[in-house]
Amino acid sequence: MTTVDLSSFKGLYVKTSRDYLNKLKQDLERLLKDPTDQNSINSIHISAHSLSTQAAVTGYKNAERLSGIIEKTFKKLKEEKLKASPGLLTLLNDAVRSLSECIDSIENNDEETDLSDVSNKLEKL
Repeated sequence: MTTVDLSSFKGLYVKTSRDYLNKLKQDLERLLKDPTDQNSINSIHISAHSLSTQAAVTGYKNAERLSGIIEKTFKKLKEEKLKASPGLLTLLNDAVRSLSECIDSIENNDEETDLSDVSNKLEKL
């Protein structure tokens, strides 16, 4: 079986991750104004899923875990098992900021940052 060097995909991963993160940030801003905005909730769910899948394929475990938790959180919001409270939206904003810093570290230092603190906080919801 042939193995593929995934490091050659780092640039593409960083670029597309930033695109998804920018979309997440825009949709979170809309949710802050209207916490019932289902279009933003759906869009964030899709973007988080895409981020999680990309991270899994390229081997970035910390980014995969946090993106997956964000995705699951928005699935709960879609299913109305969770409310988009100001506290939750602040935590999600922190998670997106942390994920963005992780992507910067991947690009600049070839390593992920530790996302366990924010991941653990979100996972408890």
